[in-house]
Amino acid sequence: MAMQNIFSNNYAEKLLLDVEKNIDKYKGDFFSCEETKLGYANIARPEGLLDKMLQTTNDCEAAITLYEAYKDLSPLQASQESFWIYLTHVDLFQYVKKRWNKEITVNYVQDHWFFRGKKHEMLRNALTELWWGVYLTVDNDNAADPYYFTKILFSNAQIIFRILPNTFARHKEAVFGVLQFIEDHKELKSRNSTDDRASFAAQYIKQLGGAKQLAILNRKDIYNALEEVKYDYLNFKRKDEKEKNK
Repeated sequence: MAMQNIFSNNYAEKLLLDVEKNIDKYKGDFFSCEETKLGYANIARPEGLLDKMLQTTNDCEAAITLYEAYKDLSPLQASQESFWIYLTHVDLFQYVKKRWNKEITVNYVQDHWFFRGKKHEMLRNALTELWWGVYLTVDNDNAADPYYFTKILFSNAQIIFRILPNTFARHKEAVFGVLQFIEDHKELKSRNSTDDRASFAAQYIKQLGGAKQLAILNRKDIYNALEEVKYDYLNFKRKDEKEKNK
């Protein structure tokens, strides 16, 4: 089995600096790169991944497919930007173009093919959001459906952007508790999005982390903590809605 190629850090940085000059290269079906600038990651290159990714019909399905292809990737390796930049430009270039099927502009390419140092940058890249979303939610103790929480996370983009960037996301039990609370309390959902549920839960658990060590709490502890304050949220929401309607 072939080893996974990656870009050197210097070459990945050069590509980012040259986006404007190379913008037309992103409009084709393939991106041509300098083969002498390639290195190897200490993992096997999955076979047939592009075809599988192109056959996915939603982000959750794509995320699980990508994660299963790189299940043995360590968090340290997954934090290496040049790894993902290689995938967006070479192995999965066609998938990225299909998923983000918009007009090719400099900002658009910088956002989804690279990392620009912005807030939540790992969630803006076309692939890292997918892999990390599964890594932080897969429940290997759930034999019936290890991706139960993954499906909740990817049910709405607002949940992803409210949950994953928070510091408590590194504690899977905290994430599980928050996602189960969101799933069980659809009465907290507004008409247009799930932002209110996710935002409320994330903010409260962040505050809770300032008073307690989240690492010693399990998912039930997190869930119950949110249960205790949900009516405070509902009262605040009603008050906020009254203010808007004045």
